[in-house]
Amino acid sequence: MLRQRFNPWFYPSVKDLQRLMTSPGTIQDNVFNPPGFTASSNPLNASILSGNTYFYYLGRAQMAYSTFQIRYFTNTIAVAVSWAEVGIAVGTPVVGGGTTLTRRGYANLSTGILNLGAATTSVSAQVMVGEYFWVGFGVSSLVSIGAFQGGIADAIQSGTRQTYAGRLSTMPNNQATTLSAANHVPIACVAIAS
Repeated sequence: MLRQRFNPWFYPSVKDLQRLMTSPGTIQDNVFNPPGFTASSNPLNASILSGNTYFYYLGRAQMAYSTFQIRYFTNTIAVAVSWAEVGIAVGTPVVGGGTTLTRRGYANLSTGILNLGAATTSVSAQVMVGEYFWVGFGVSSLVSIGAFQGGIADAIQSGTRQTYAGRLSTMPNNQATTLSAANHVPIACVAIAS
């Protein structure tokens, strides 16, 4: 790792900062875990409705990503699932309001929600440097959508949780979404990007 002697008049250039950020031994952050999303002590299941897709803001890409490992926990097995999907979308968050999202990739979630416990689903999705990206979960069933481990509700409605009344895989580009309710309990999840 590069070391800089203390010099009160030293102002690093952009090139200096880039070199420091990519020096051997420097860890690049590729684990995205929104606050409150892995609250293991939360006794609540995620509050989701059949036929909806719920998006949770993950962050802004500091590098290009093409694969996401999405980790979540199933508390109750789903029954008679019509469709179940997890995916990645991009779009700028709006503080306290709905936003516009574009799907970049998705995967079938049915296997993960038909088994109890922790599961990981891989999603192929191209996210470019500087893009704001989101993870989305959606399930539809005429009987029971099952239950995911819940995170912590966003009482201030920050804009980092959005709802789309439809299926992720058929969502059009630049789709308007609505701000999730203040008492919406999100799906506890983490995304590891590469």
